[in-house]
Amino acid sequence: MSATGSRGAAETLLIAAGLLTVDLLLVIAHLRERSRREAPLDDADRKYFANRDKRRWTGSVLMAVAAILMMATARIEPRGDLAASRLYVLLWLGVLTLVAGLLALALSDWVANRRYAARHRRQLIAERDRLVAEAAREARQRRQRRRSPGGDPSWN
Repeated sequence: MSATGSRGAAETLLIAAGLLTVDLLLVIAHLRERSRREAPLDDADRKYFANRDKRRWTGSVLMAVAAILMMATARIEPRGDLAASRLYVLLWLGVLTLVAGLLALALSDWVANRRYAARHRRQLIAERDRLVAEAAREARQRRQRRRSPGGDPSWN
């Protein structure tokens, strides 16, 4: 391997090691978040979190495999024989494919998070509307009691 090639290999190994470190930190964060999740979930929330867990674990595996493939490319001299060059290209195509898969997972996670938030927002709006209607009904009842003969003045 040439001096330039070994420097490139060292940089690739460094980037791959950083990627594995980030992956490990994401796994730890995911495990921590999962253990802190509140237990009483409705069916929709349970499904959302199960799917999110699958997406996150899949992403972690894809990231680790991409890092391992990057490490493998660091051991190959791409300017060597034809077989080594082909292997080098195939490994990098694998890395690029995994990165595309990670982007697709990120997009699906973003869409799922938006749907989850929209569903909870609709629930909060419905609850707010119910409470406002209940407060209005109670206010009307208080006004009617004040207006009625012998109404309770303490309700003013």
